[in-house]
Amino acid sequence: VTHSLTTMGITVFAGAITTLGAGIFMLLCQLTFFTKMAALITSTIVFAVLYSLFFFMSLLALVGPTGTCGDLHHLYRLVMHRCCQSRGAKASGAGSSMAAPTSPAGVAQDAST
Repeated sequence: VTHSLTTMGITVFAGAITTLGAGIFMLLCQLTFFTKMAALITSTIVFAVLYSLFFFMSLLALVGPTGTCGDLHHLYRLVMHRCCQSRGAKASGAGSSMAAPTSPAGVAQDAST
């Protein structure tokens, strides 16, 4: 949680500040459309920041992933290990479909001919 807040939390917060700045300038307009749009933008951003940086991060700290749970690199290695392991078993397992080609006389042919 600390790592995610220090790396992505700053970016999320900076984006929220710039969007709130645009919304505040739109609140000063005299056209009704722009003031309503500004209220919608600012309220959306405020609730999104409150949810993502406070509620969601607290929830992840309580019941979030631990160890290698949620680690995509670990998941990729696990899938590739299982995939390669099953390919190796197929290639060396049955053998009947992978047998060397034979001539009509029953003698094994060289692969280069």
